[in-house]
Amino acid sequence: MGAADQDGVFRDYLSMPQHDGADAELQRLEEEGSWPAPGMHLAVRSAEEDATFHNALGSMSMVYSTSSVPVVVLPMEGLSERSYIDRGWCYLEFCLALSFGIICNEEIHVSVKRLCREAYVQQANTVDGFRQCFESTTFTHNGDAGVVMNLFESTVNMKTRRDCQLAGHPDGI
Repeated sequence: MGAADQDGVFRDYLSMPQHDGADAELQRLEEEGSWPAPGMHLAVRSAEEDATFHNALGSMSMVYSTSSVPVVVLPMEGLSERSYIDRGWCYLEFCLALSFGIICNEEIHVSVKRLCREAYVQQANTVDGFRQCFESTTFTHNGDAGVVMNLFESTVNMKTRRDCQLAGHPDGI
């Protein structure tokens, strides 16, 4: 895919601090609605990790909307009960990369090509199409849905304003 030896790699899930979702006690606490505060349980991010994580979330759209950053999509179906495209954050990242035309393995990965084709048909690379399809996605933490919708909308709207300005419309209209 044209990567050089000195190119950096951001592996989304692994590059940010995560809770230990496999911890049985943490799963029980979540089911009871008793999620521990940061740093109060060994399976939960520390307060510093939590701050880093939330700071990164607010900037995730930049990773998937910068034309100089190619995105490799690896759906890895069958590893979980939820499919890649049904996960809210994965769906955001995929649709942003699709909207900005930076998915670099669409032509060489059959599953990615299929996902791209389906997303184009659903117009998931547009705010209205994304909003409609987004309703069927799921999150580990339900509070993330609003954050994800806002990130997609603001990032795509920023692109639209920029494209209009480049086309000679100074107000971005």
